[in-house]
Amino acid sequence: MIGRFTFLGTSFDLSDASRPIRDAVRMFWDVAELADLAIAARNRSVRVRSTGPLRAAQRRSFAVTGPDERGLVIESGAEHALVMSETLAASLVVDGDGFVIDVSGDESTQPLALHVALAEVVASSGLLPLHASVVTRDGRTVALTGPSGAGKTTSAMLAVLEGWRFVAEDSSWLDPVTCTVVGSDVDVRLRAGAESLLTAPLRAKLGLDLAALEHDGVKRVVPYAAVGGRTRVAMLDELVVLAPRDSPELDGPLRPAELAMALHQAAGVPLLGMVRSARAEIIRALTIRLSARRLSSPSGRSGLA
Repeated sequence: MIGRFTFLGTSFDLSDASRPIRDAVRMFWDVAELADLAIAARNRSVRVRSTGPLRAAQRRSFAVTGPDERGLVIESGAEHALVMSETLAASLVVDGDGFVIDVSGDESTQPLALHVALAEVVASSGLLPLHASVVTRDGRTVALTGPSGAGKTTSAMLAVLEGWRFVAEDSSWLDPVTCTVVGSDVDVRLRAGAESLLTAPLRAKLGLDLAALEHDGVKRVVPYAAVGGRTRVAMLDELVVLAPRDSPELDGPLRPAELAMALHQAAGVPLLGMVRSARAEIIRALTIRLSARRLSSPSGRSGLA
């Protein structure tokens, strides 16, 4: 049915959303190959509704609070959250066994606020969001995490050149029970450091014309097909935390408390109290199931065995 689909066990209903919102949501969340992959502990549902222009109170709140590094203002409680950009707001509330998101503002702009609210719904199903580059080879899968600029994408690109394959460049979902990891981003976005790995001979081999690729002002947008394709679903074995090469911390295994901190940082802060209360137990379970180590940022090789 038009406006309805399923993503990892969460049912989306866009029947009351405008065409621009439906198109934006489906481009990112409606993944045909994942429609029947229900790995979440709890099935969720979310209804997205378009409600018109930004209200005056929302504009005032945005102006007073001030945006974070993503350009968003977030107000949250136990069972509700409001995510705002300068041009669009997404109000998320619990509605019985599901959720409703009311979208207001300029729907022609990038709806990052809406995507953040939708991600919270999926997280409420028991899955853990991972801001990480994930690669796989010969049945072994590794998630590369670390602070912004640590070299996650560069390390992943080096791994791809060494025979690994992308699961995700930046965004994925992890089932804490089975350690199934699912890539959820739609393309690879390369900063200058990672882009430099695409040497002229390699670009020729891949048939890749960088000049013809989109650039979002910060990163080069590269289709997965242009870097060897991707394996969308895999079983995660190890988490690698990338540290700056000048870091005083030595490479080696992480203690459980260090792994828990790395997972919290990679997952981000939940919006809803109900998600926050479940997050600690999810991460505690993963510290038992996953191996983890610290690795210096890349210098010519990925460092993955």
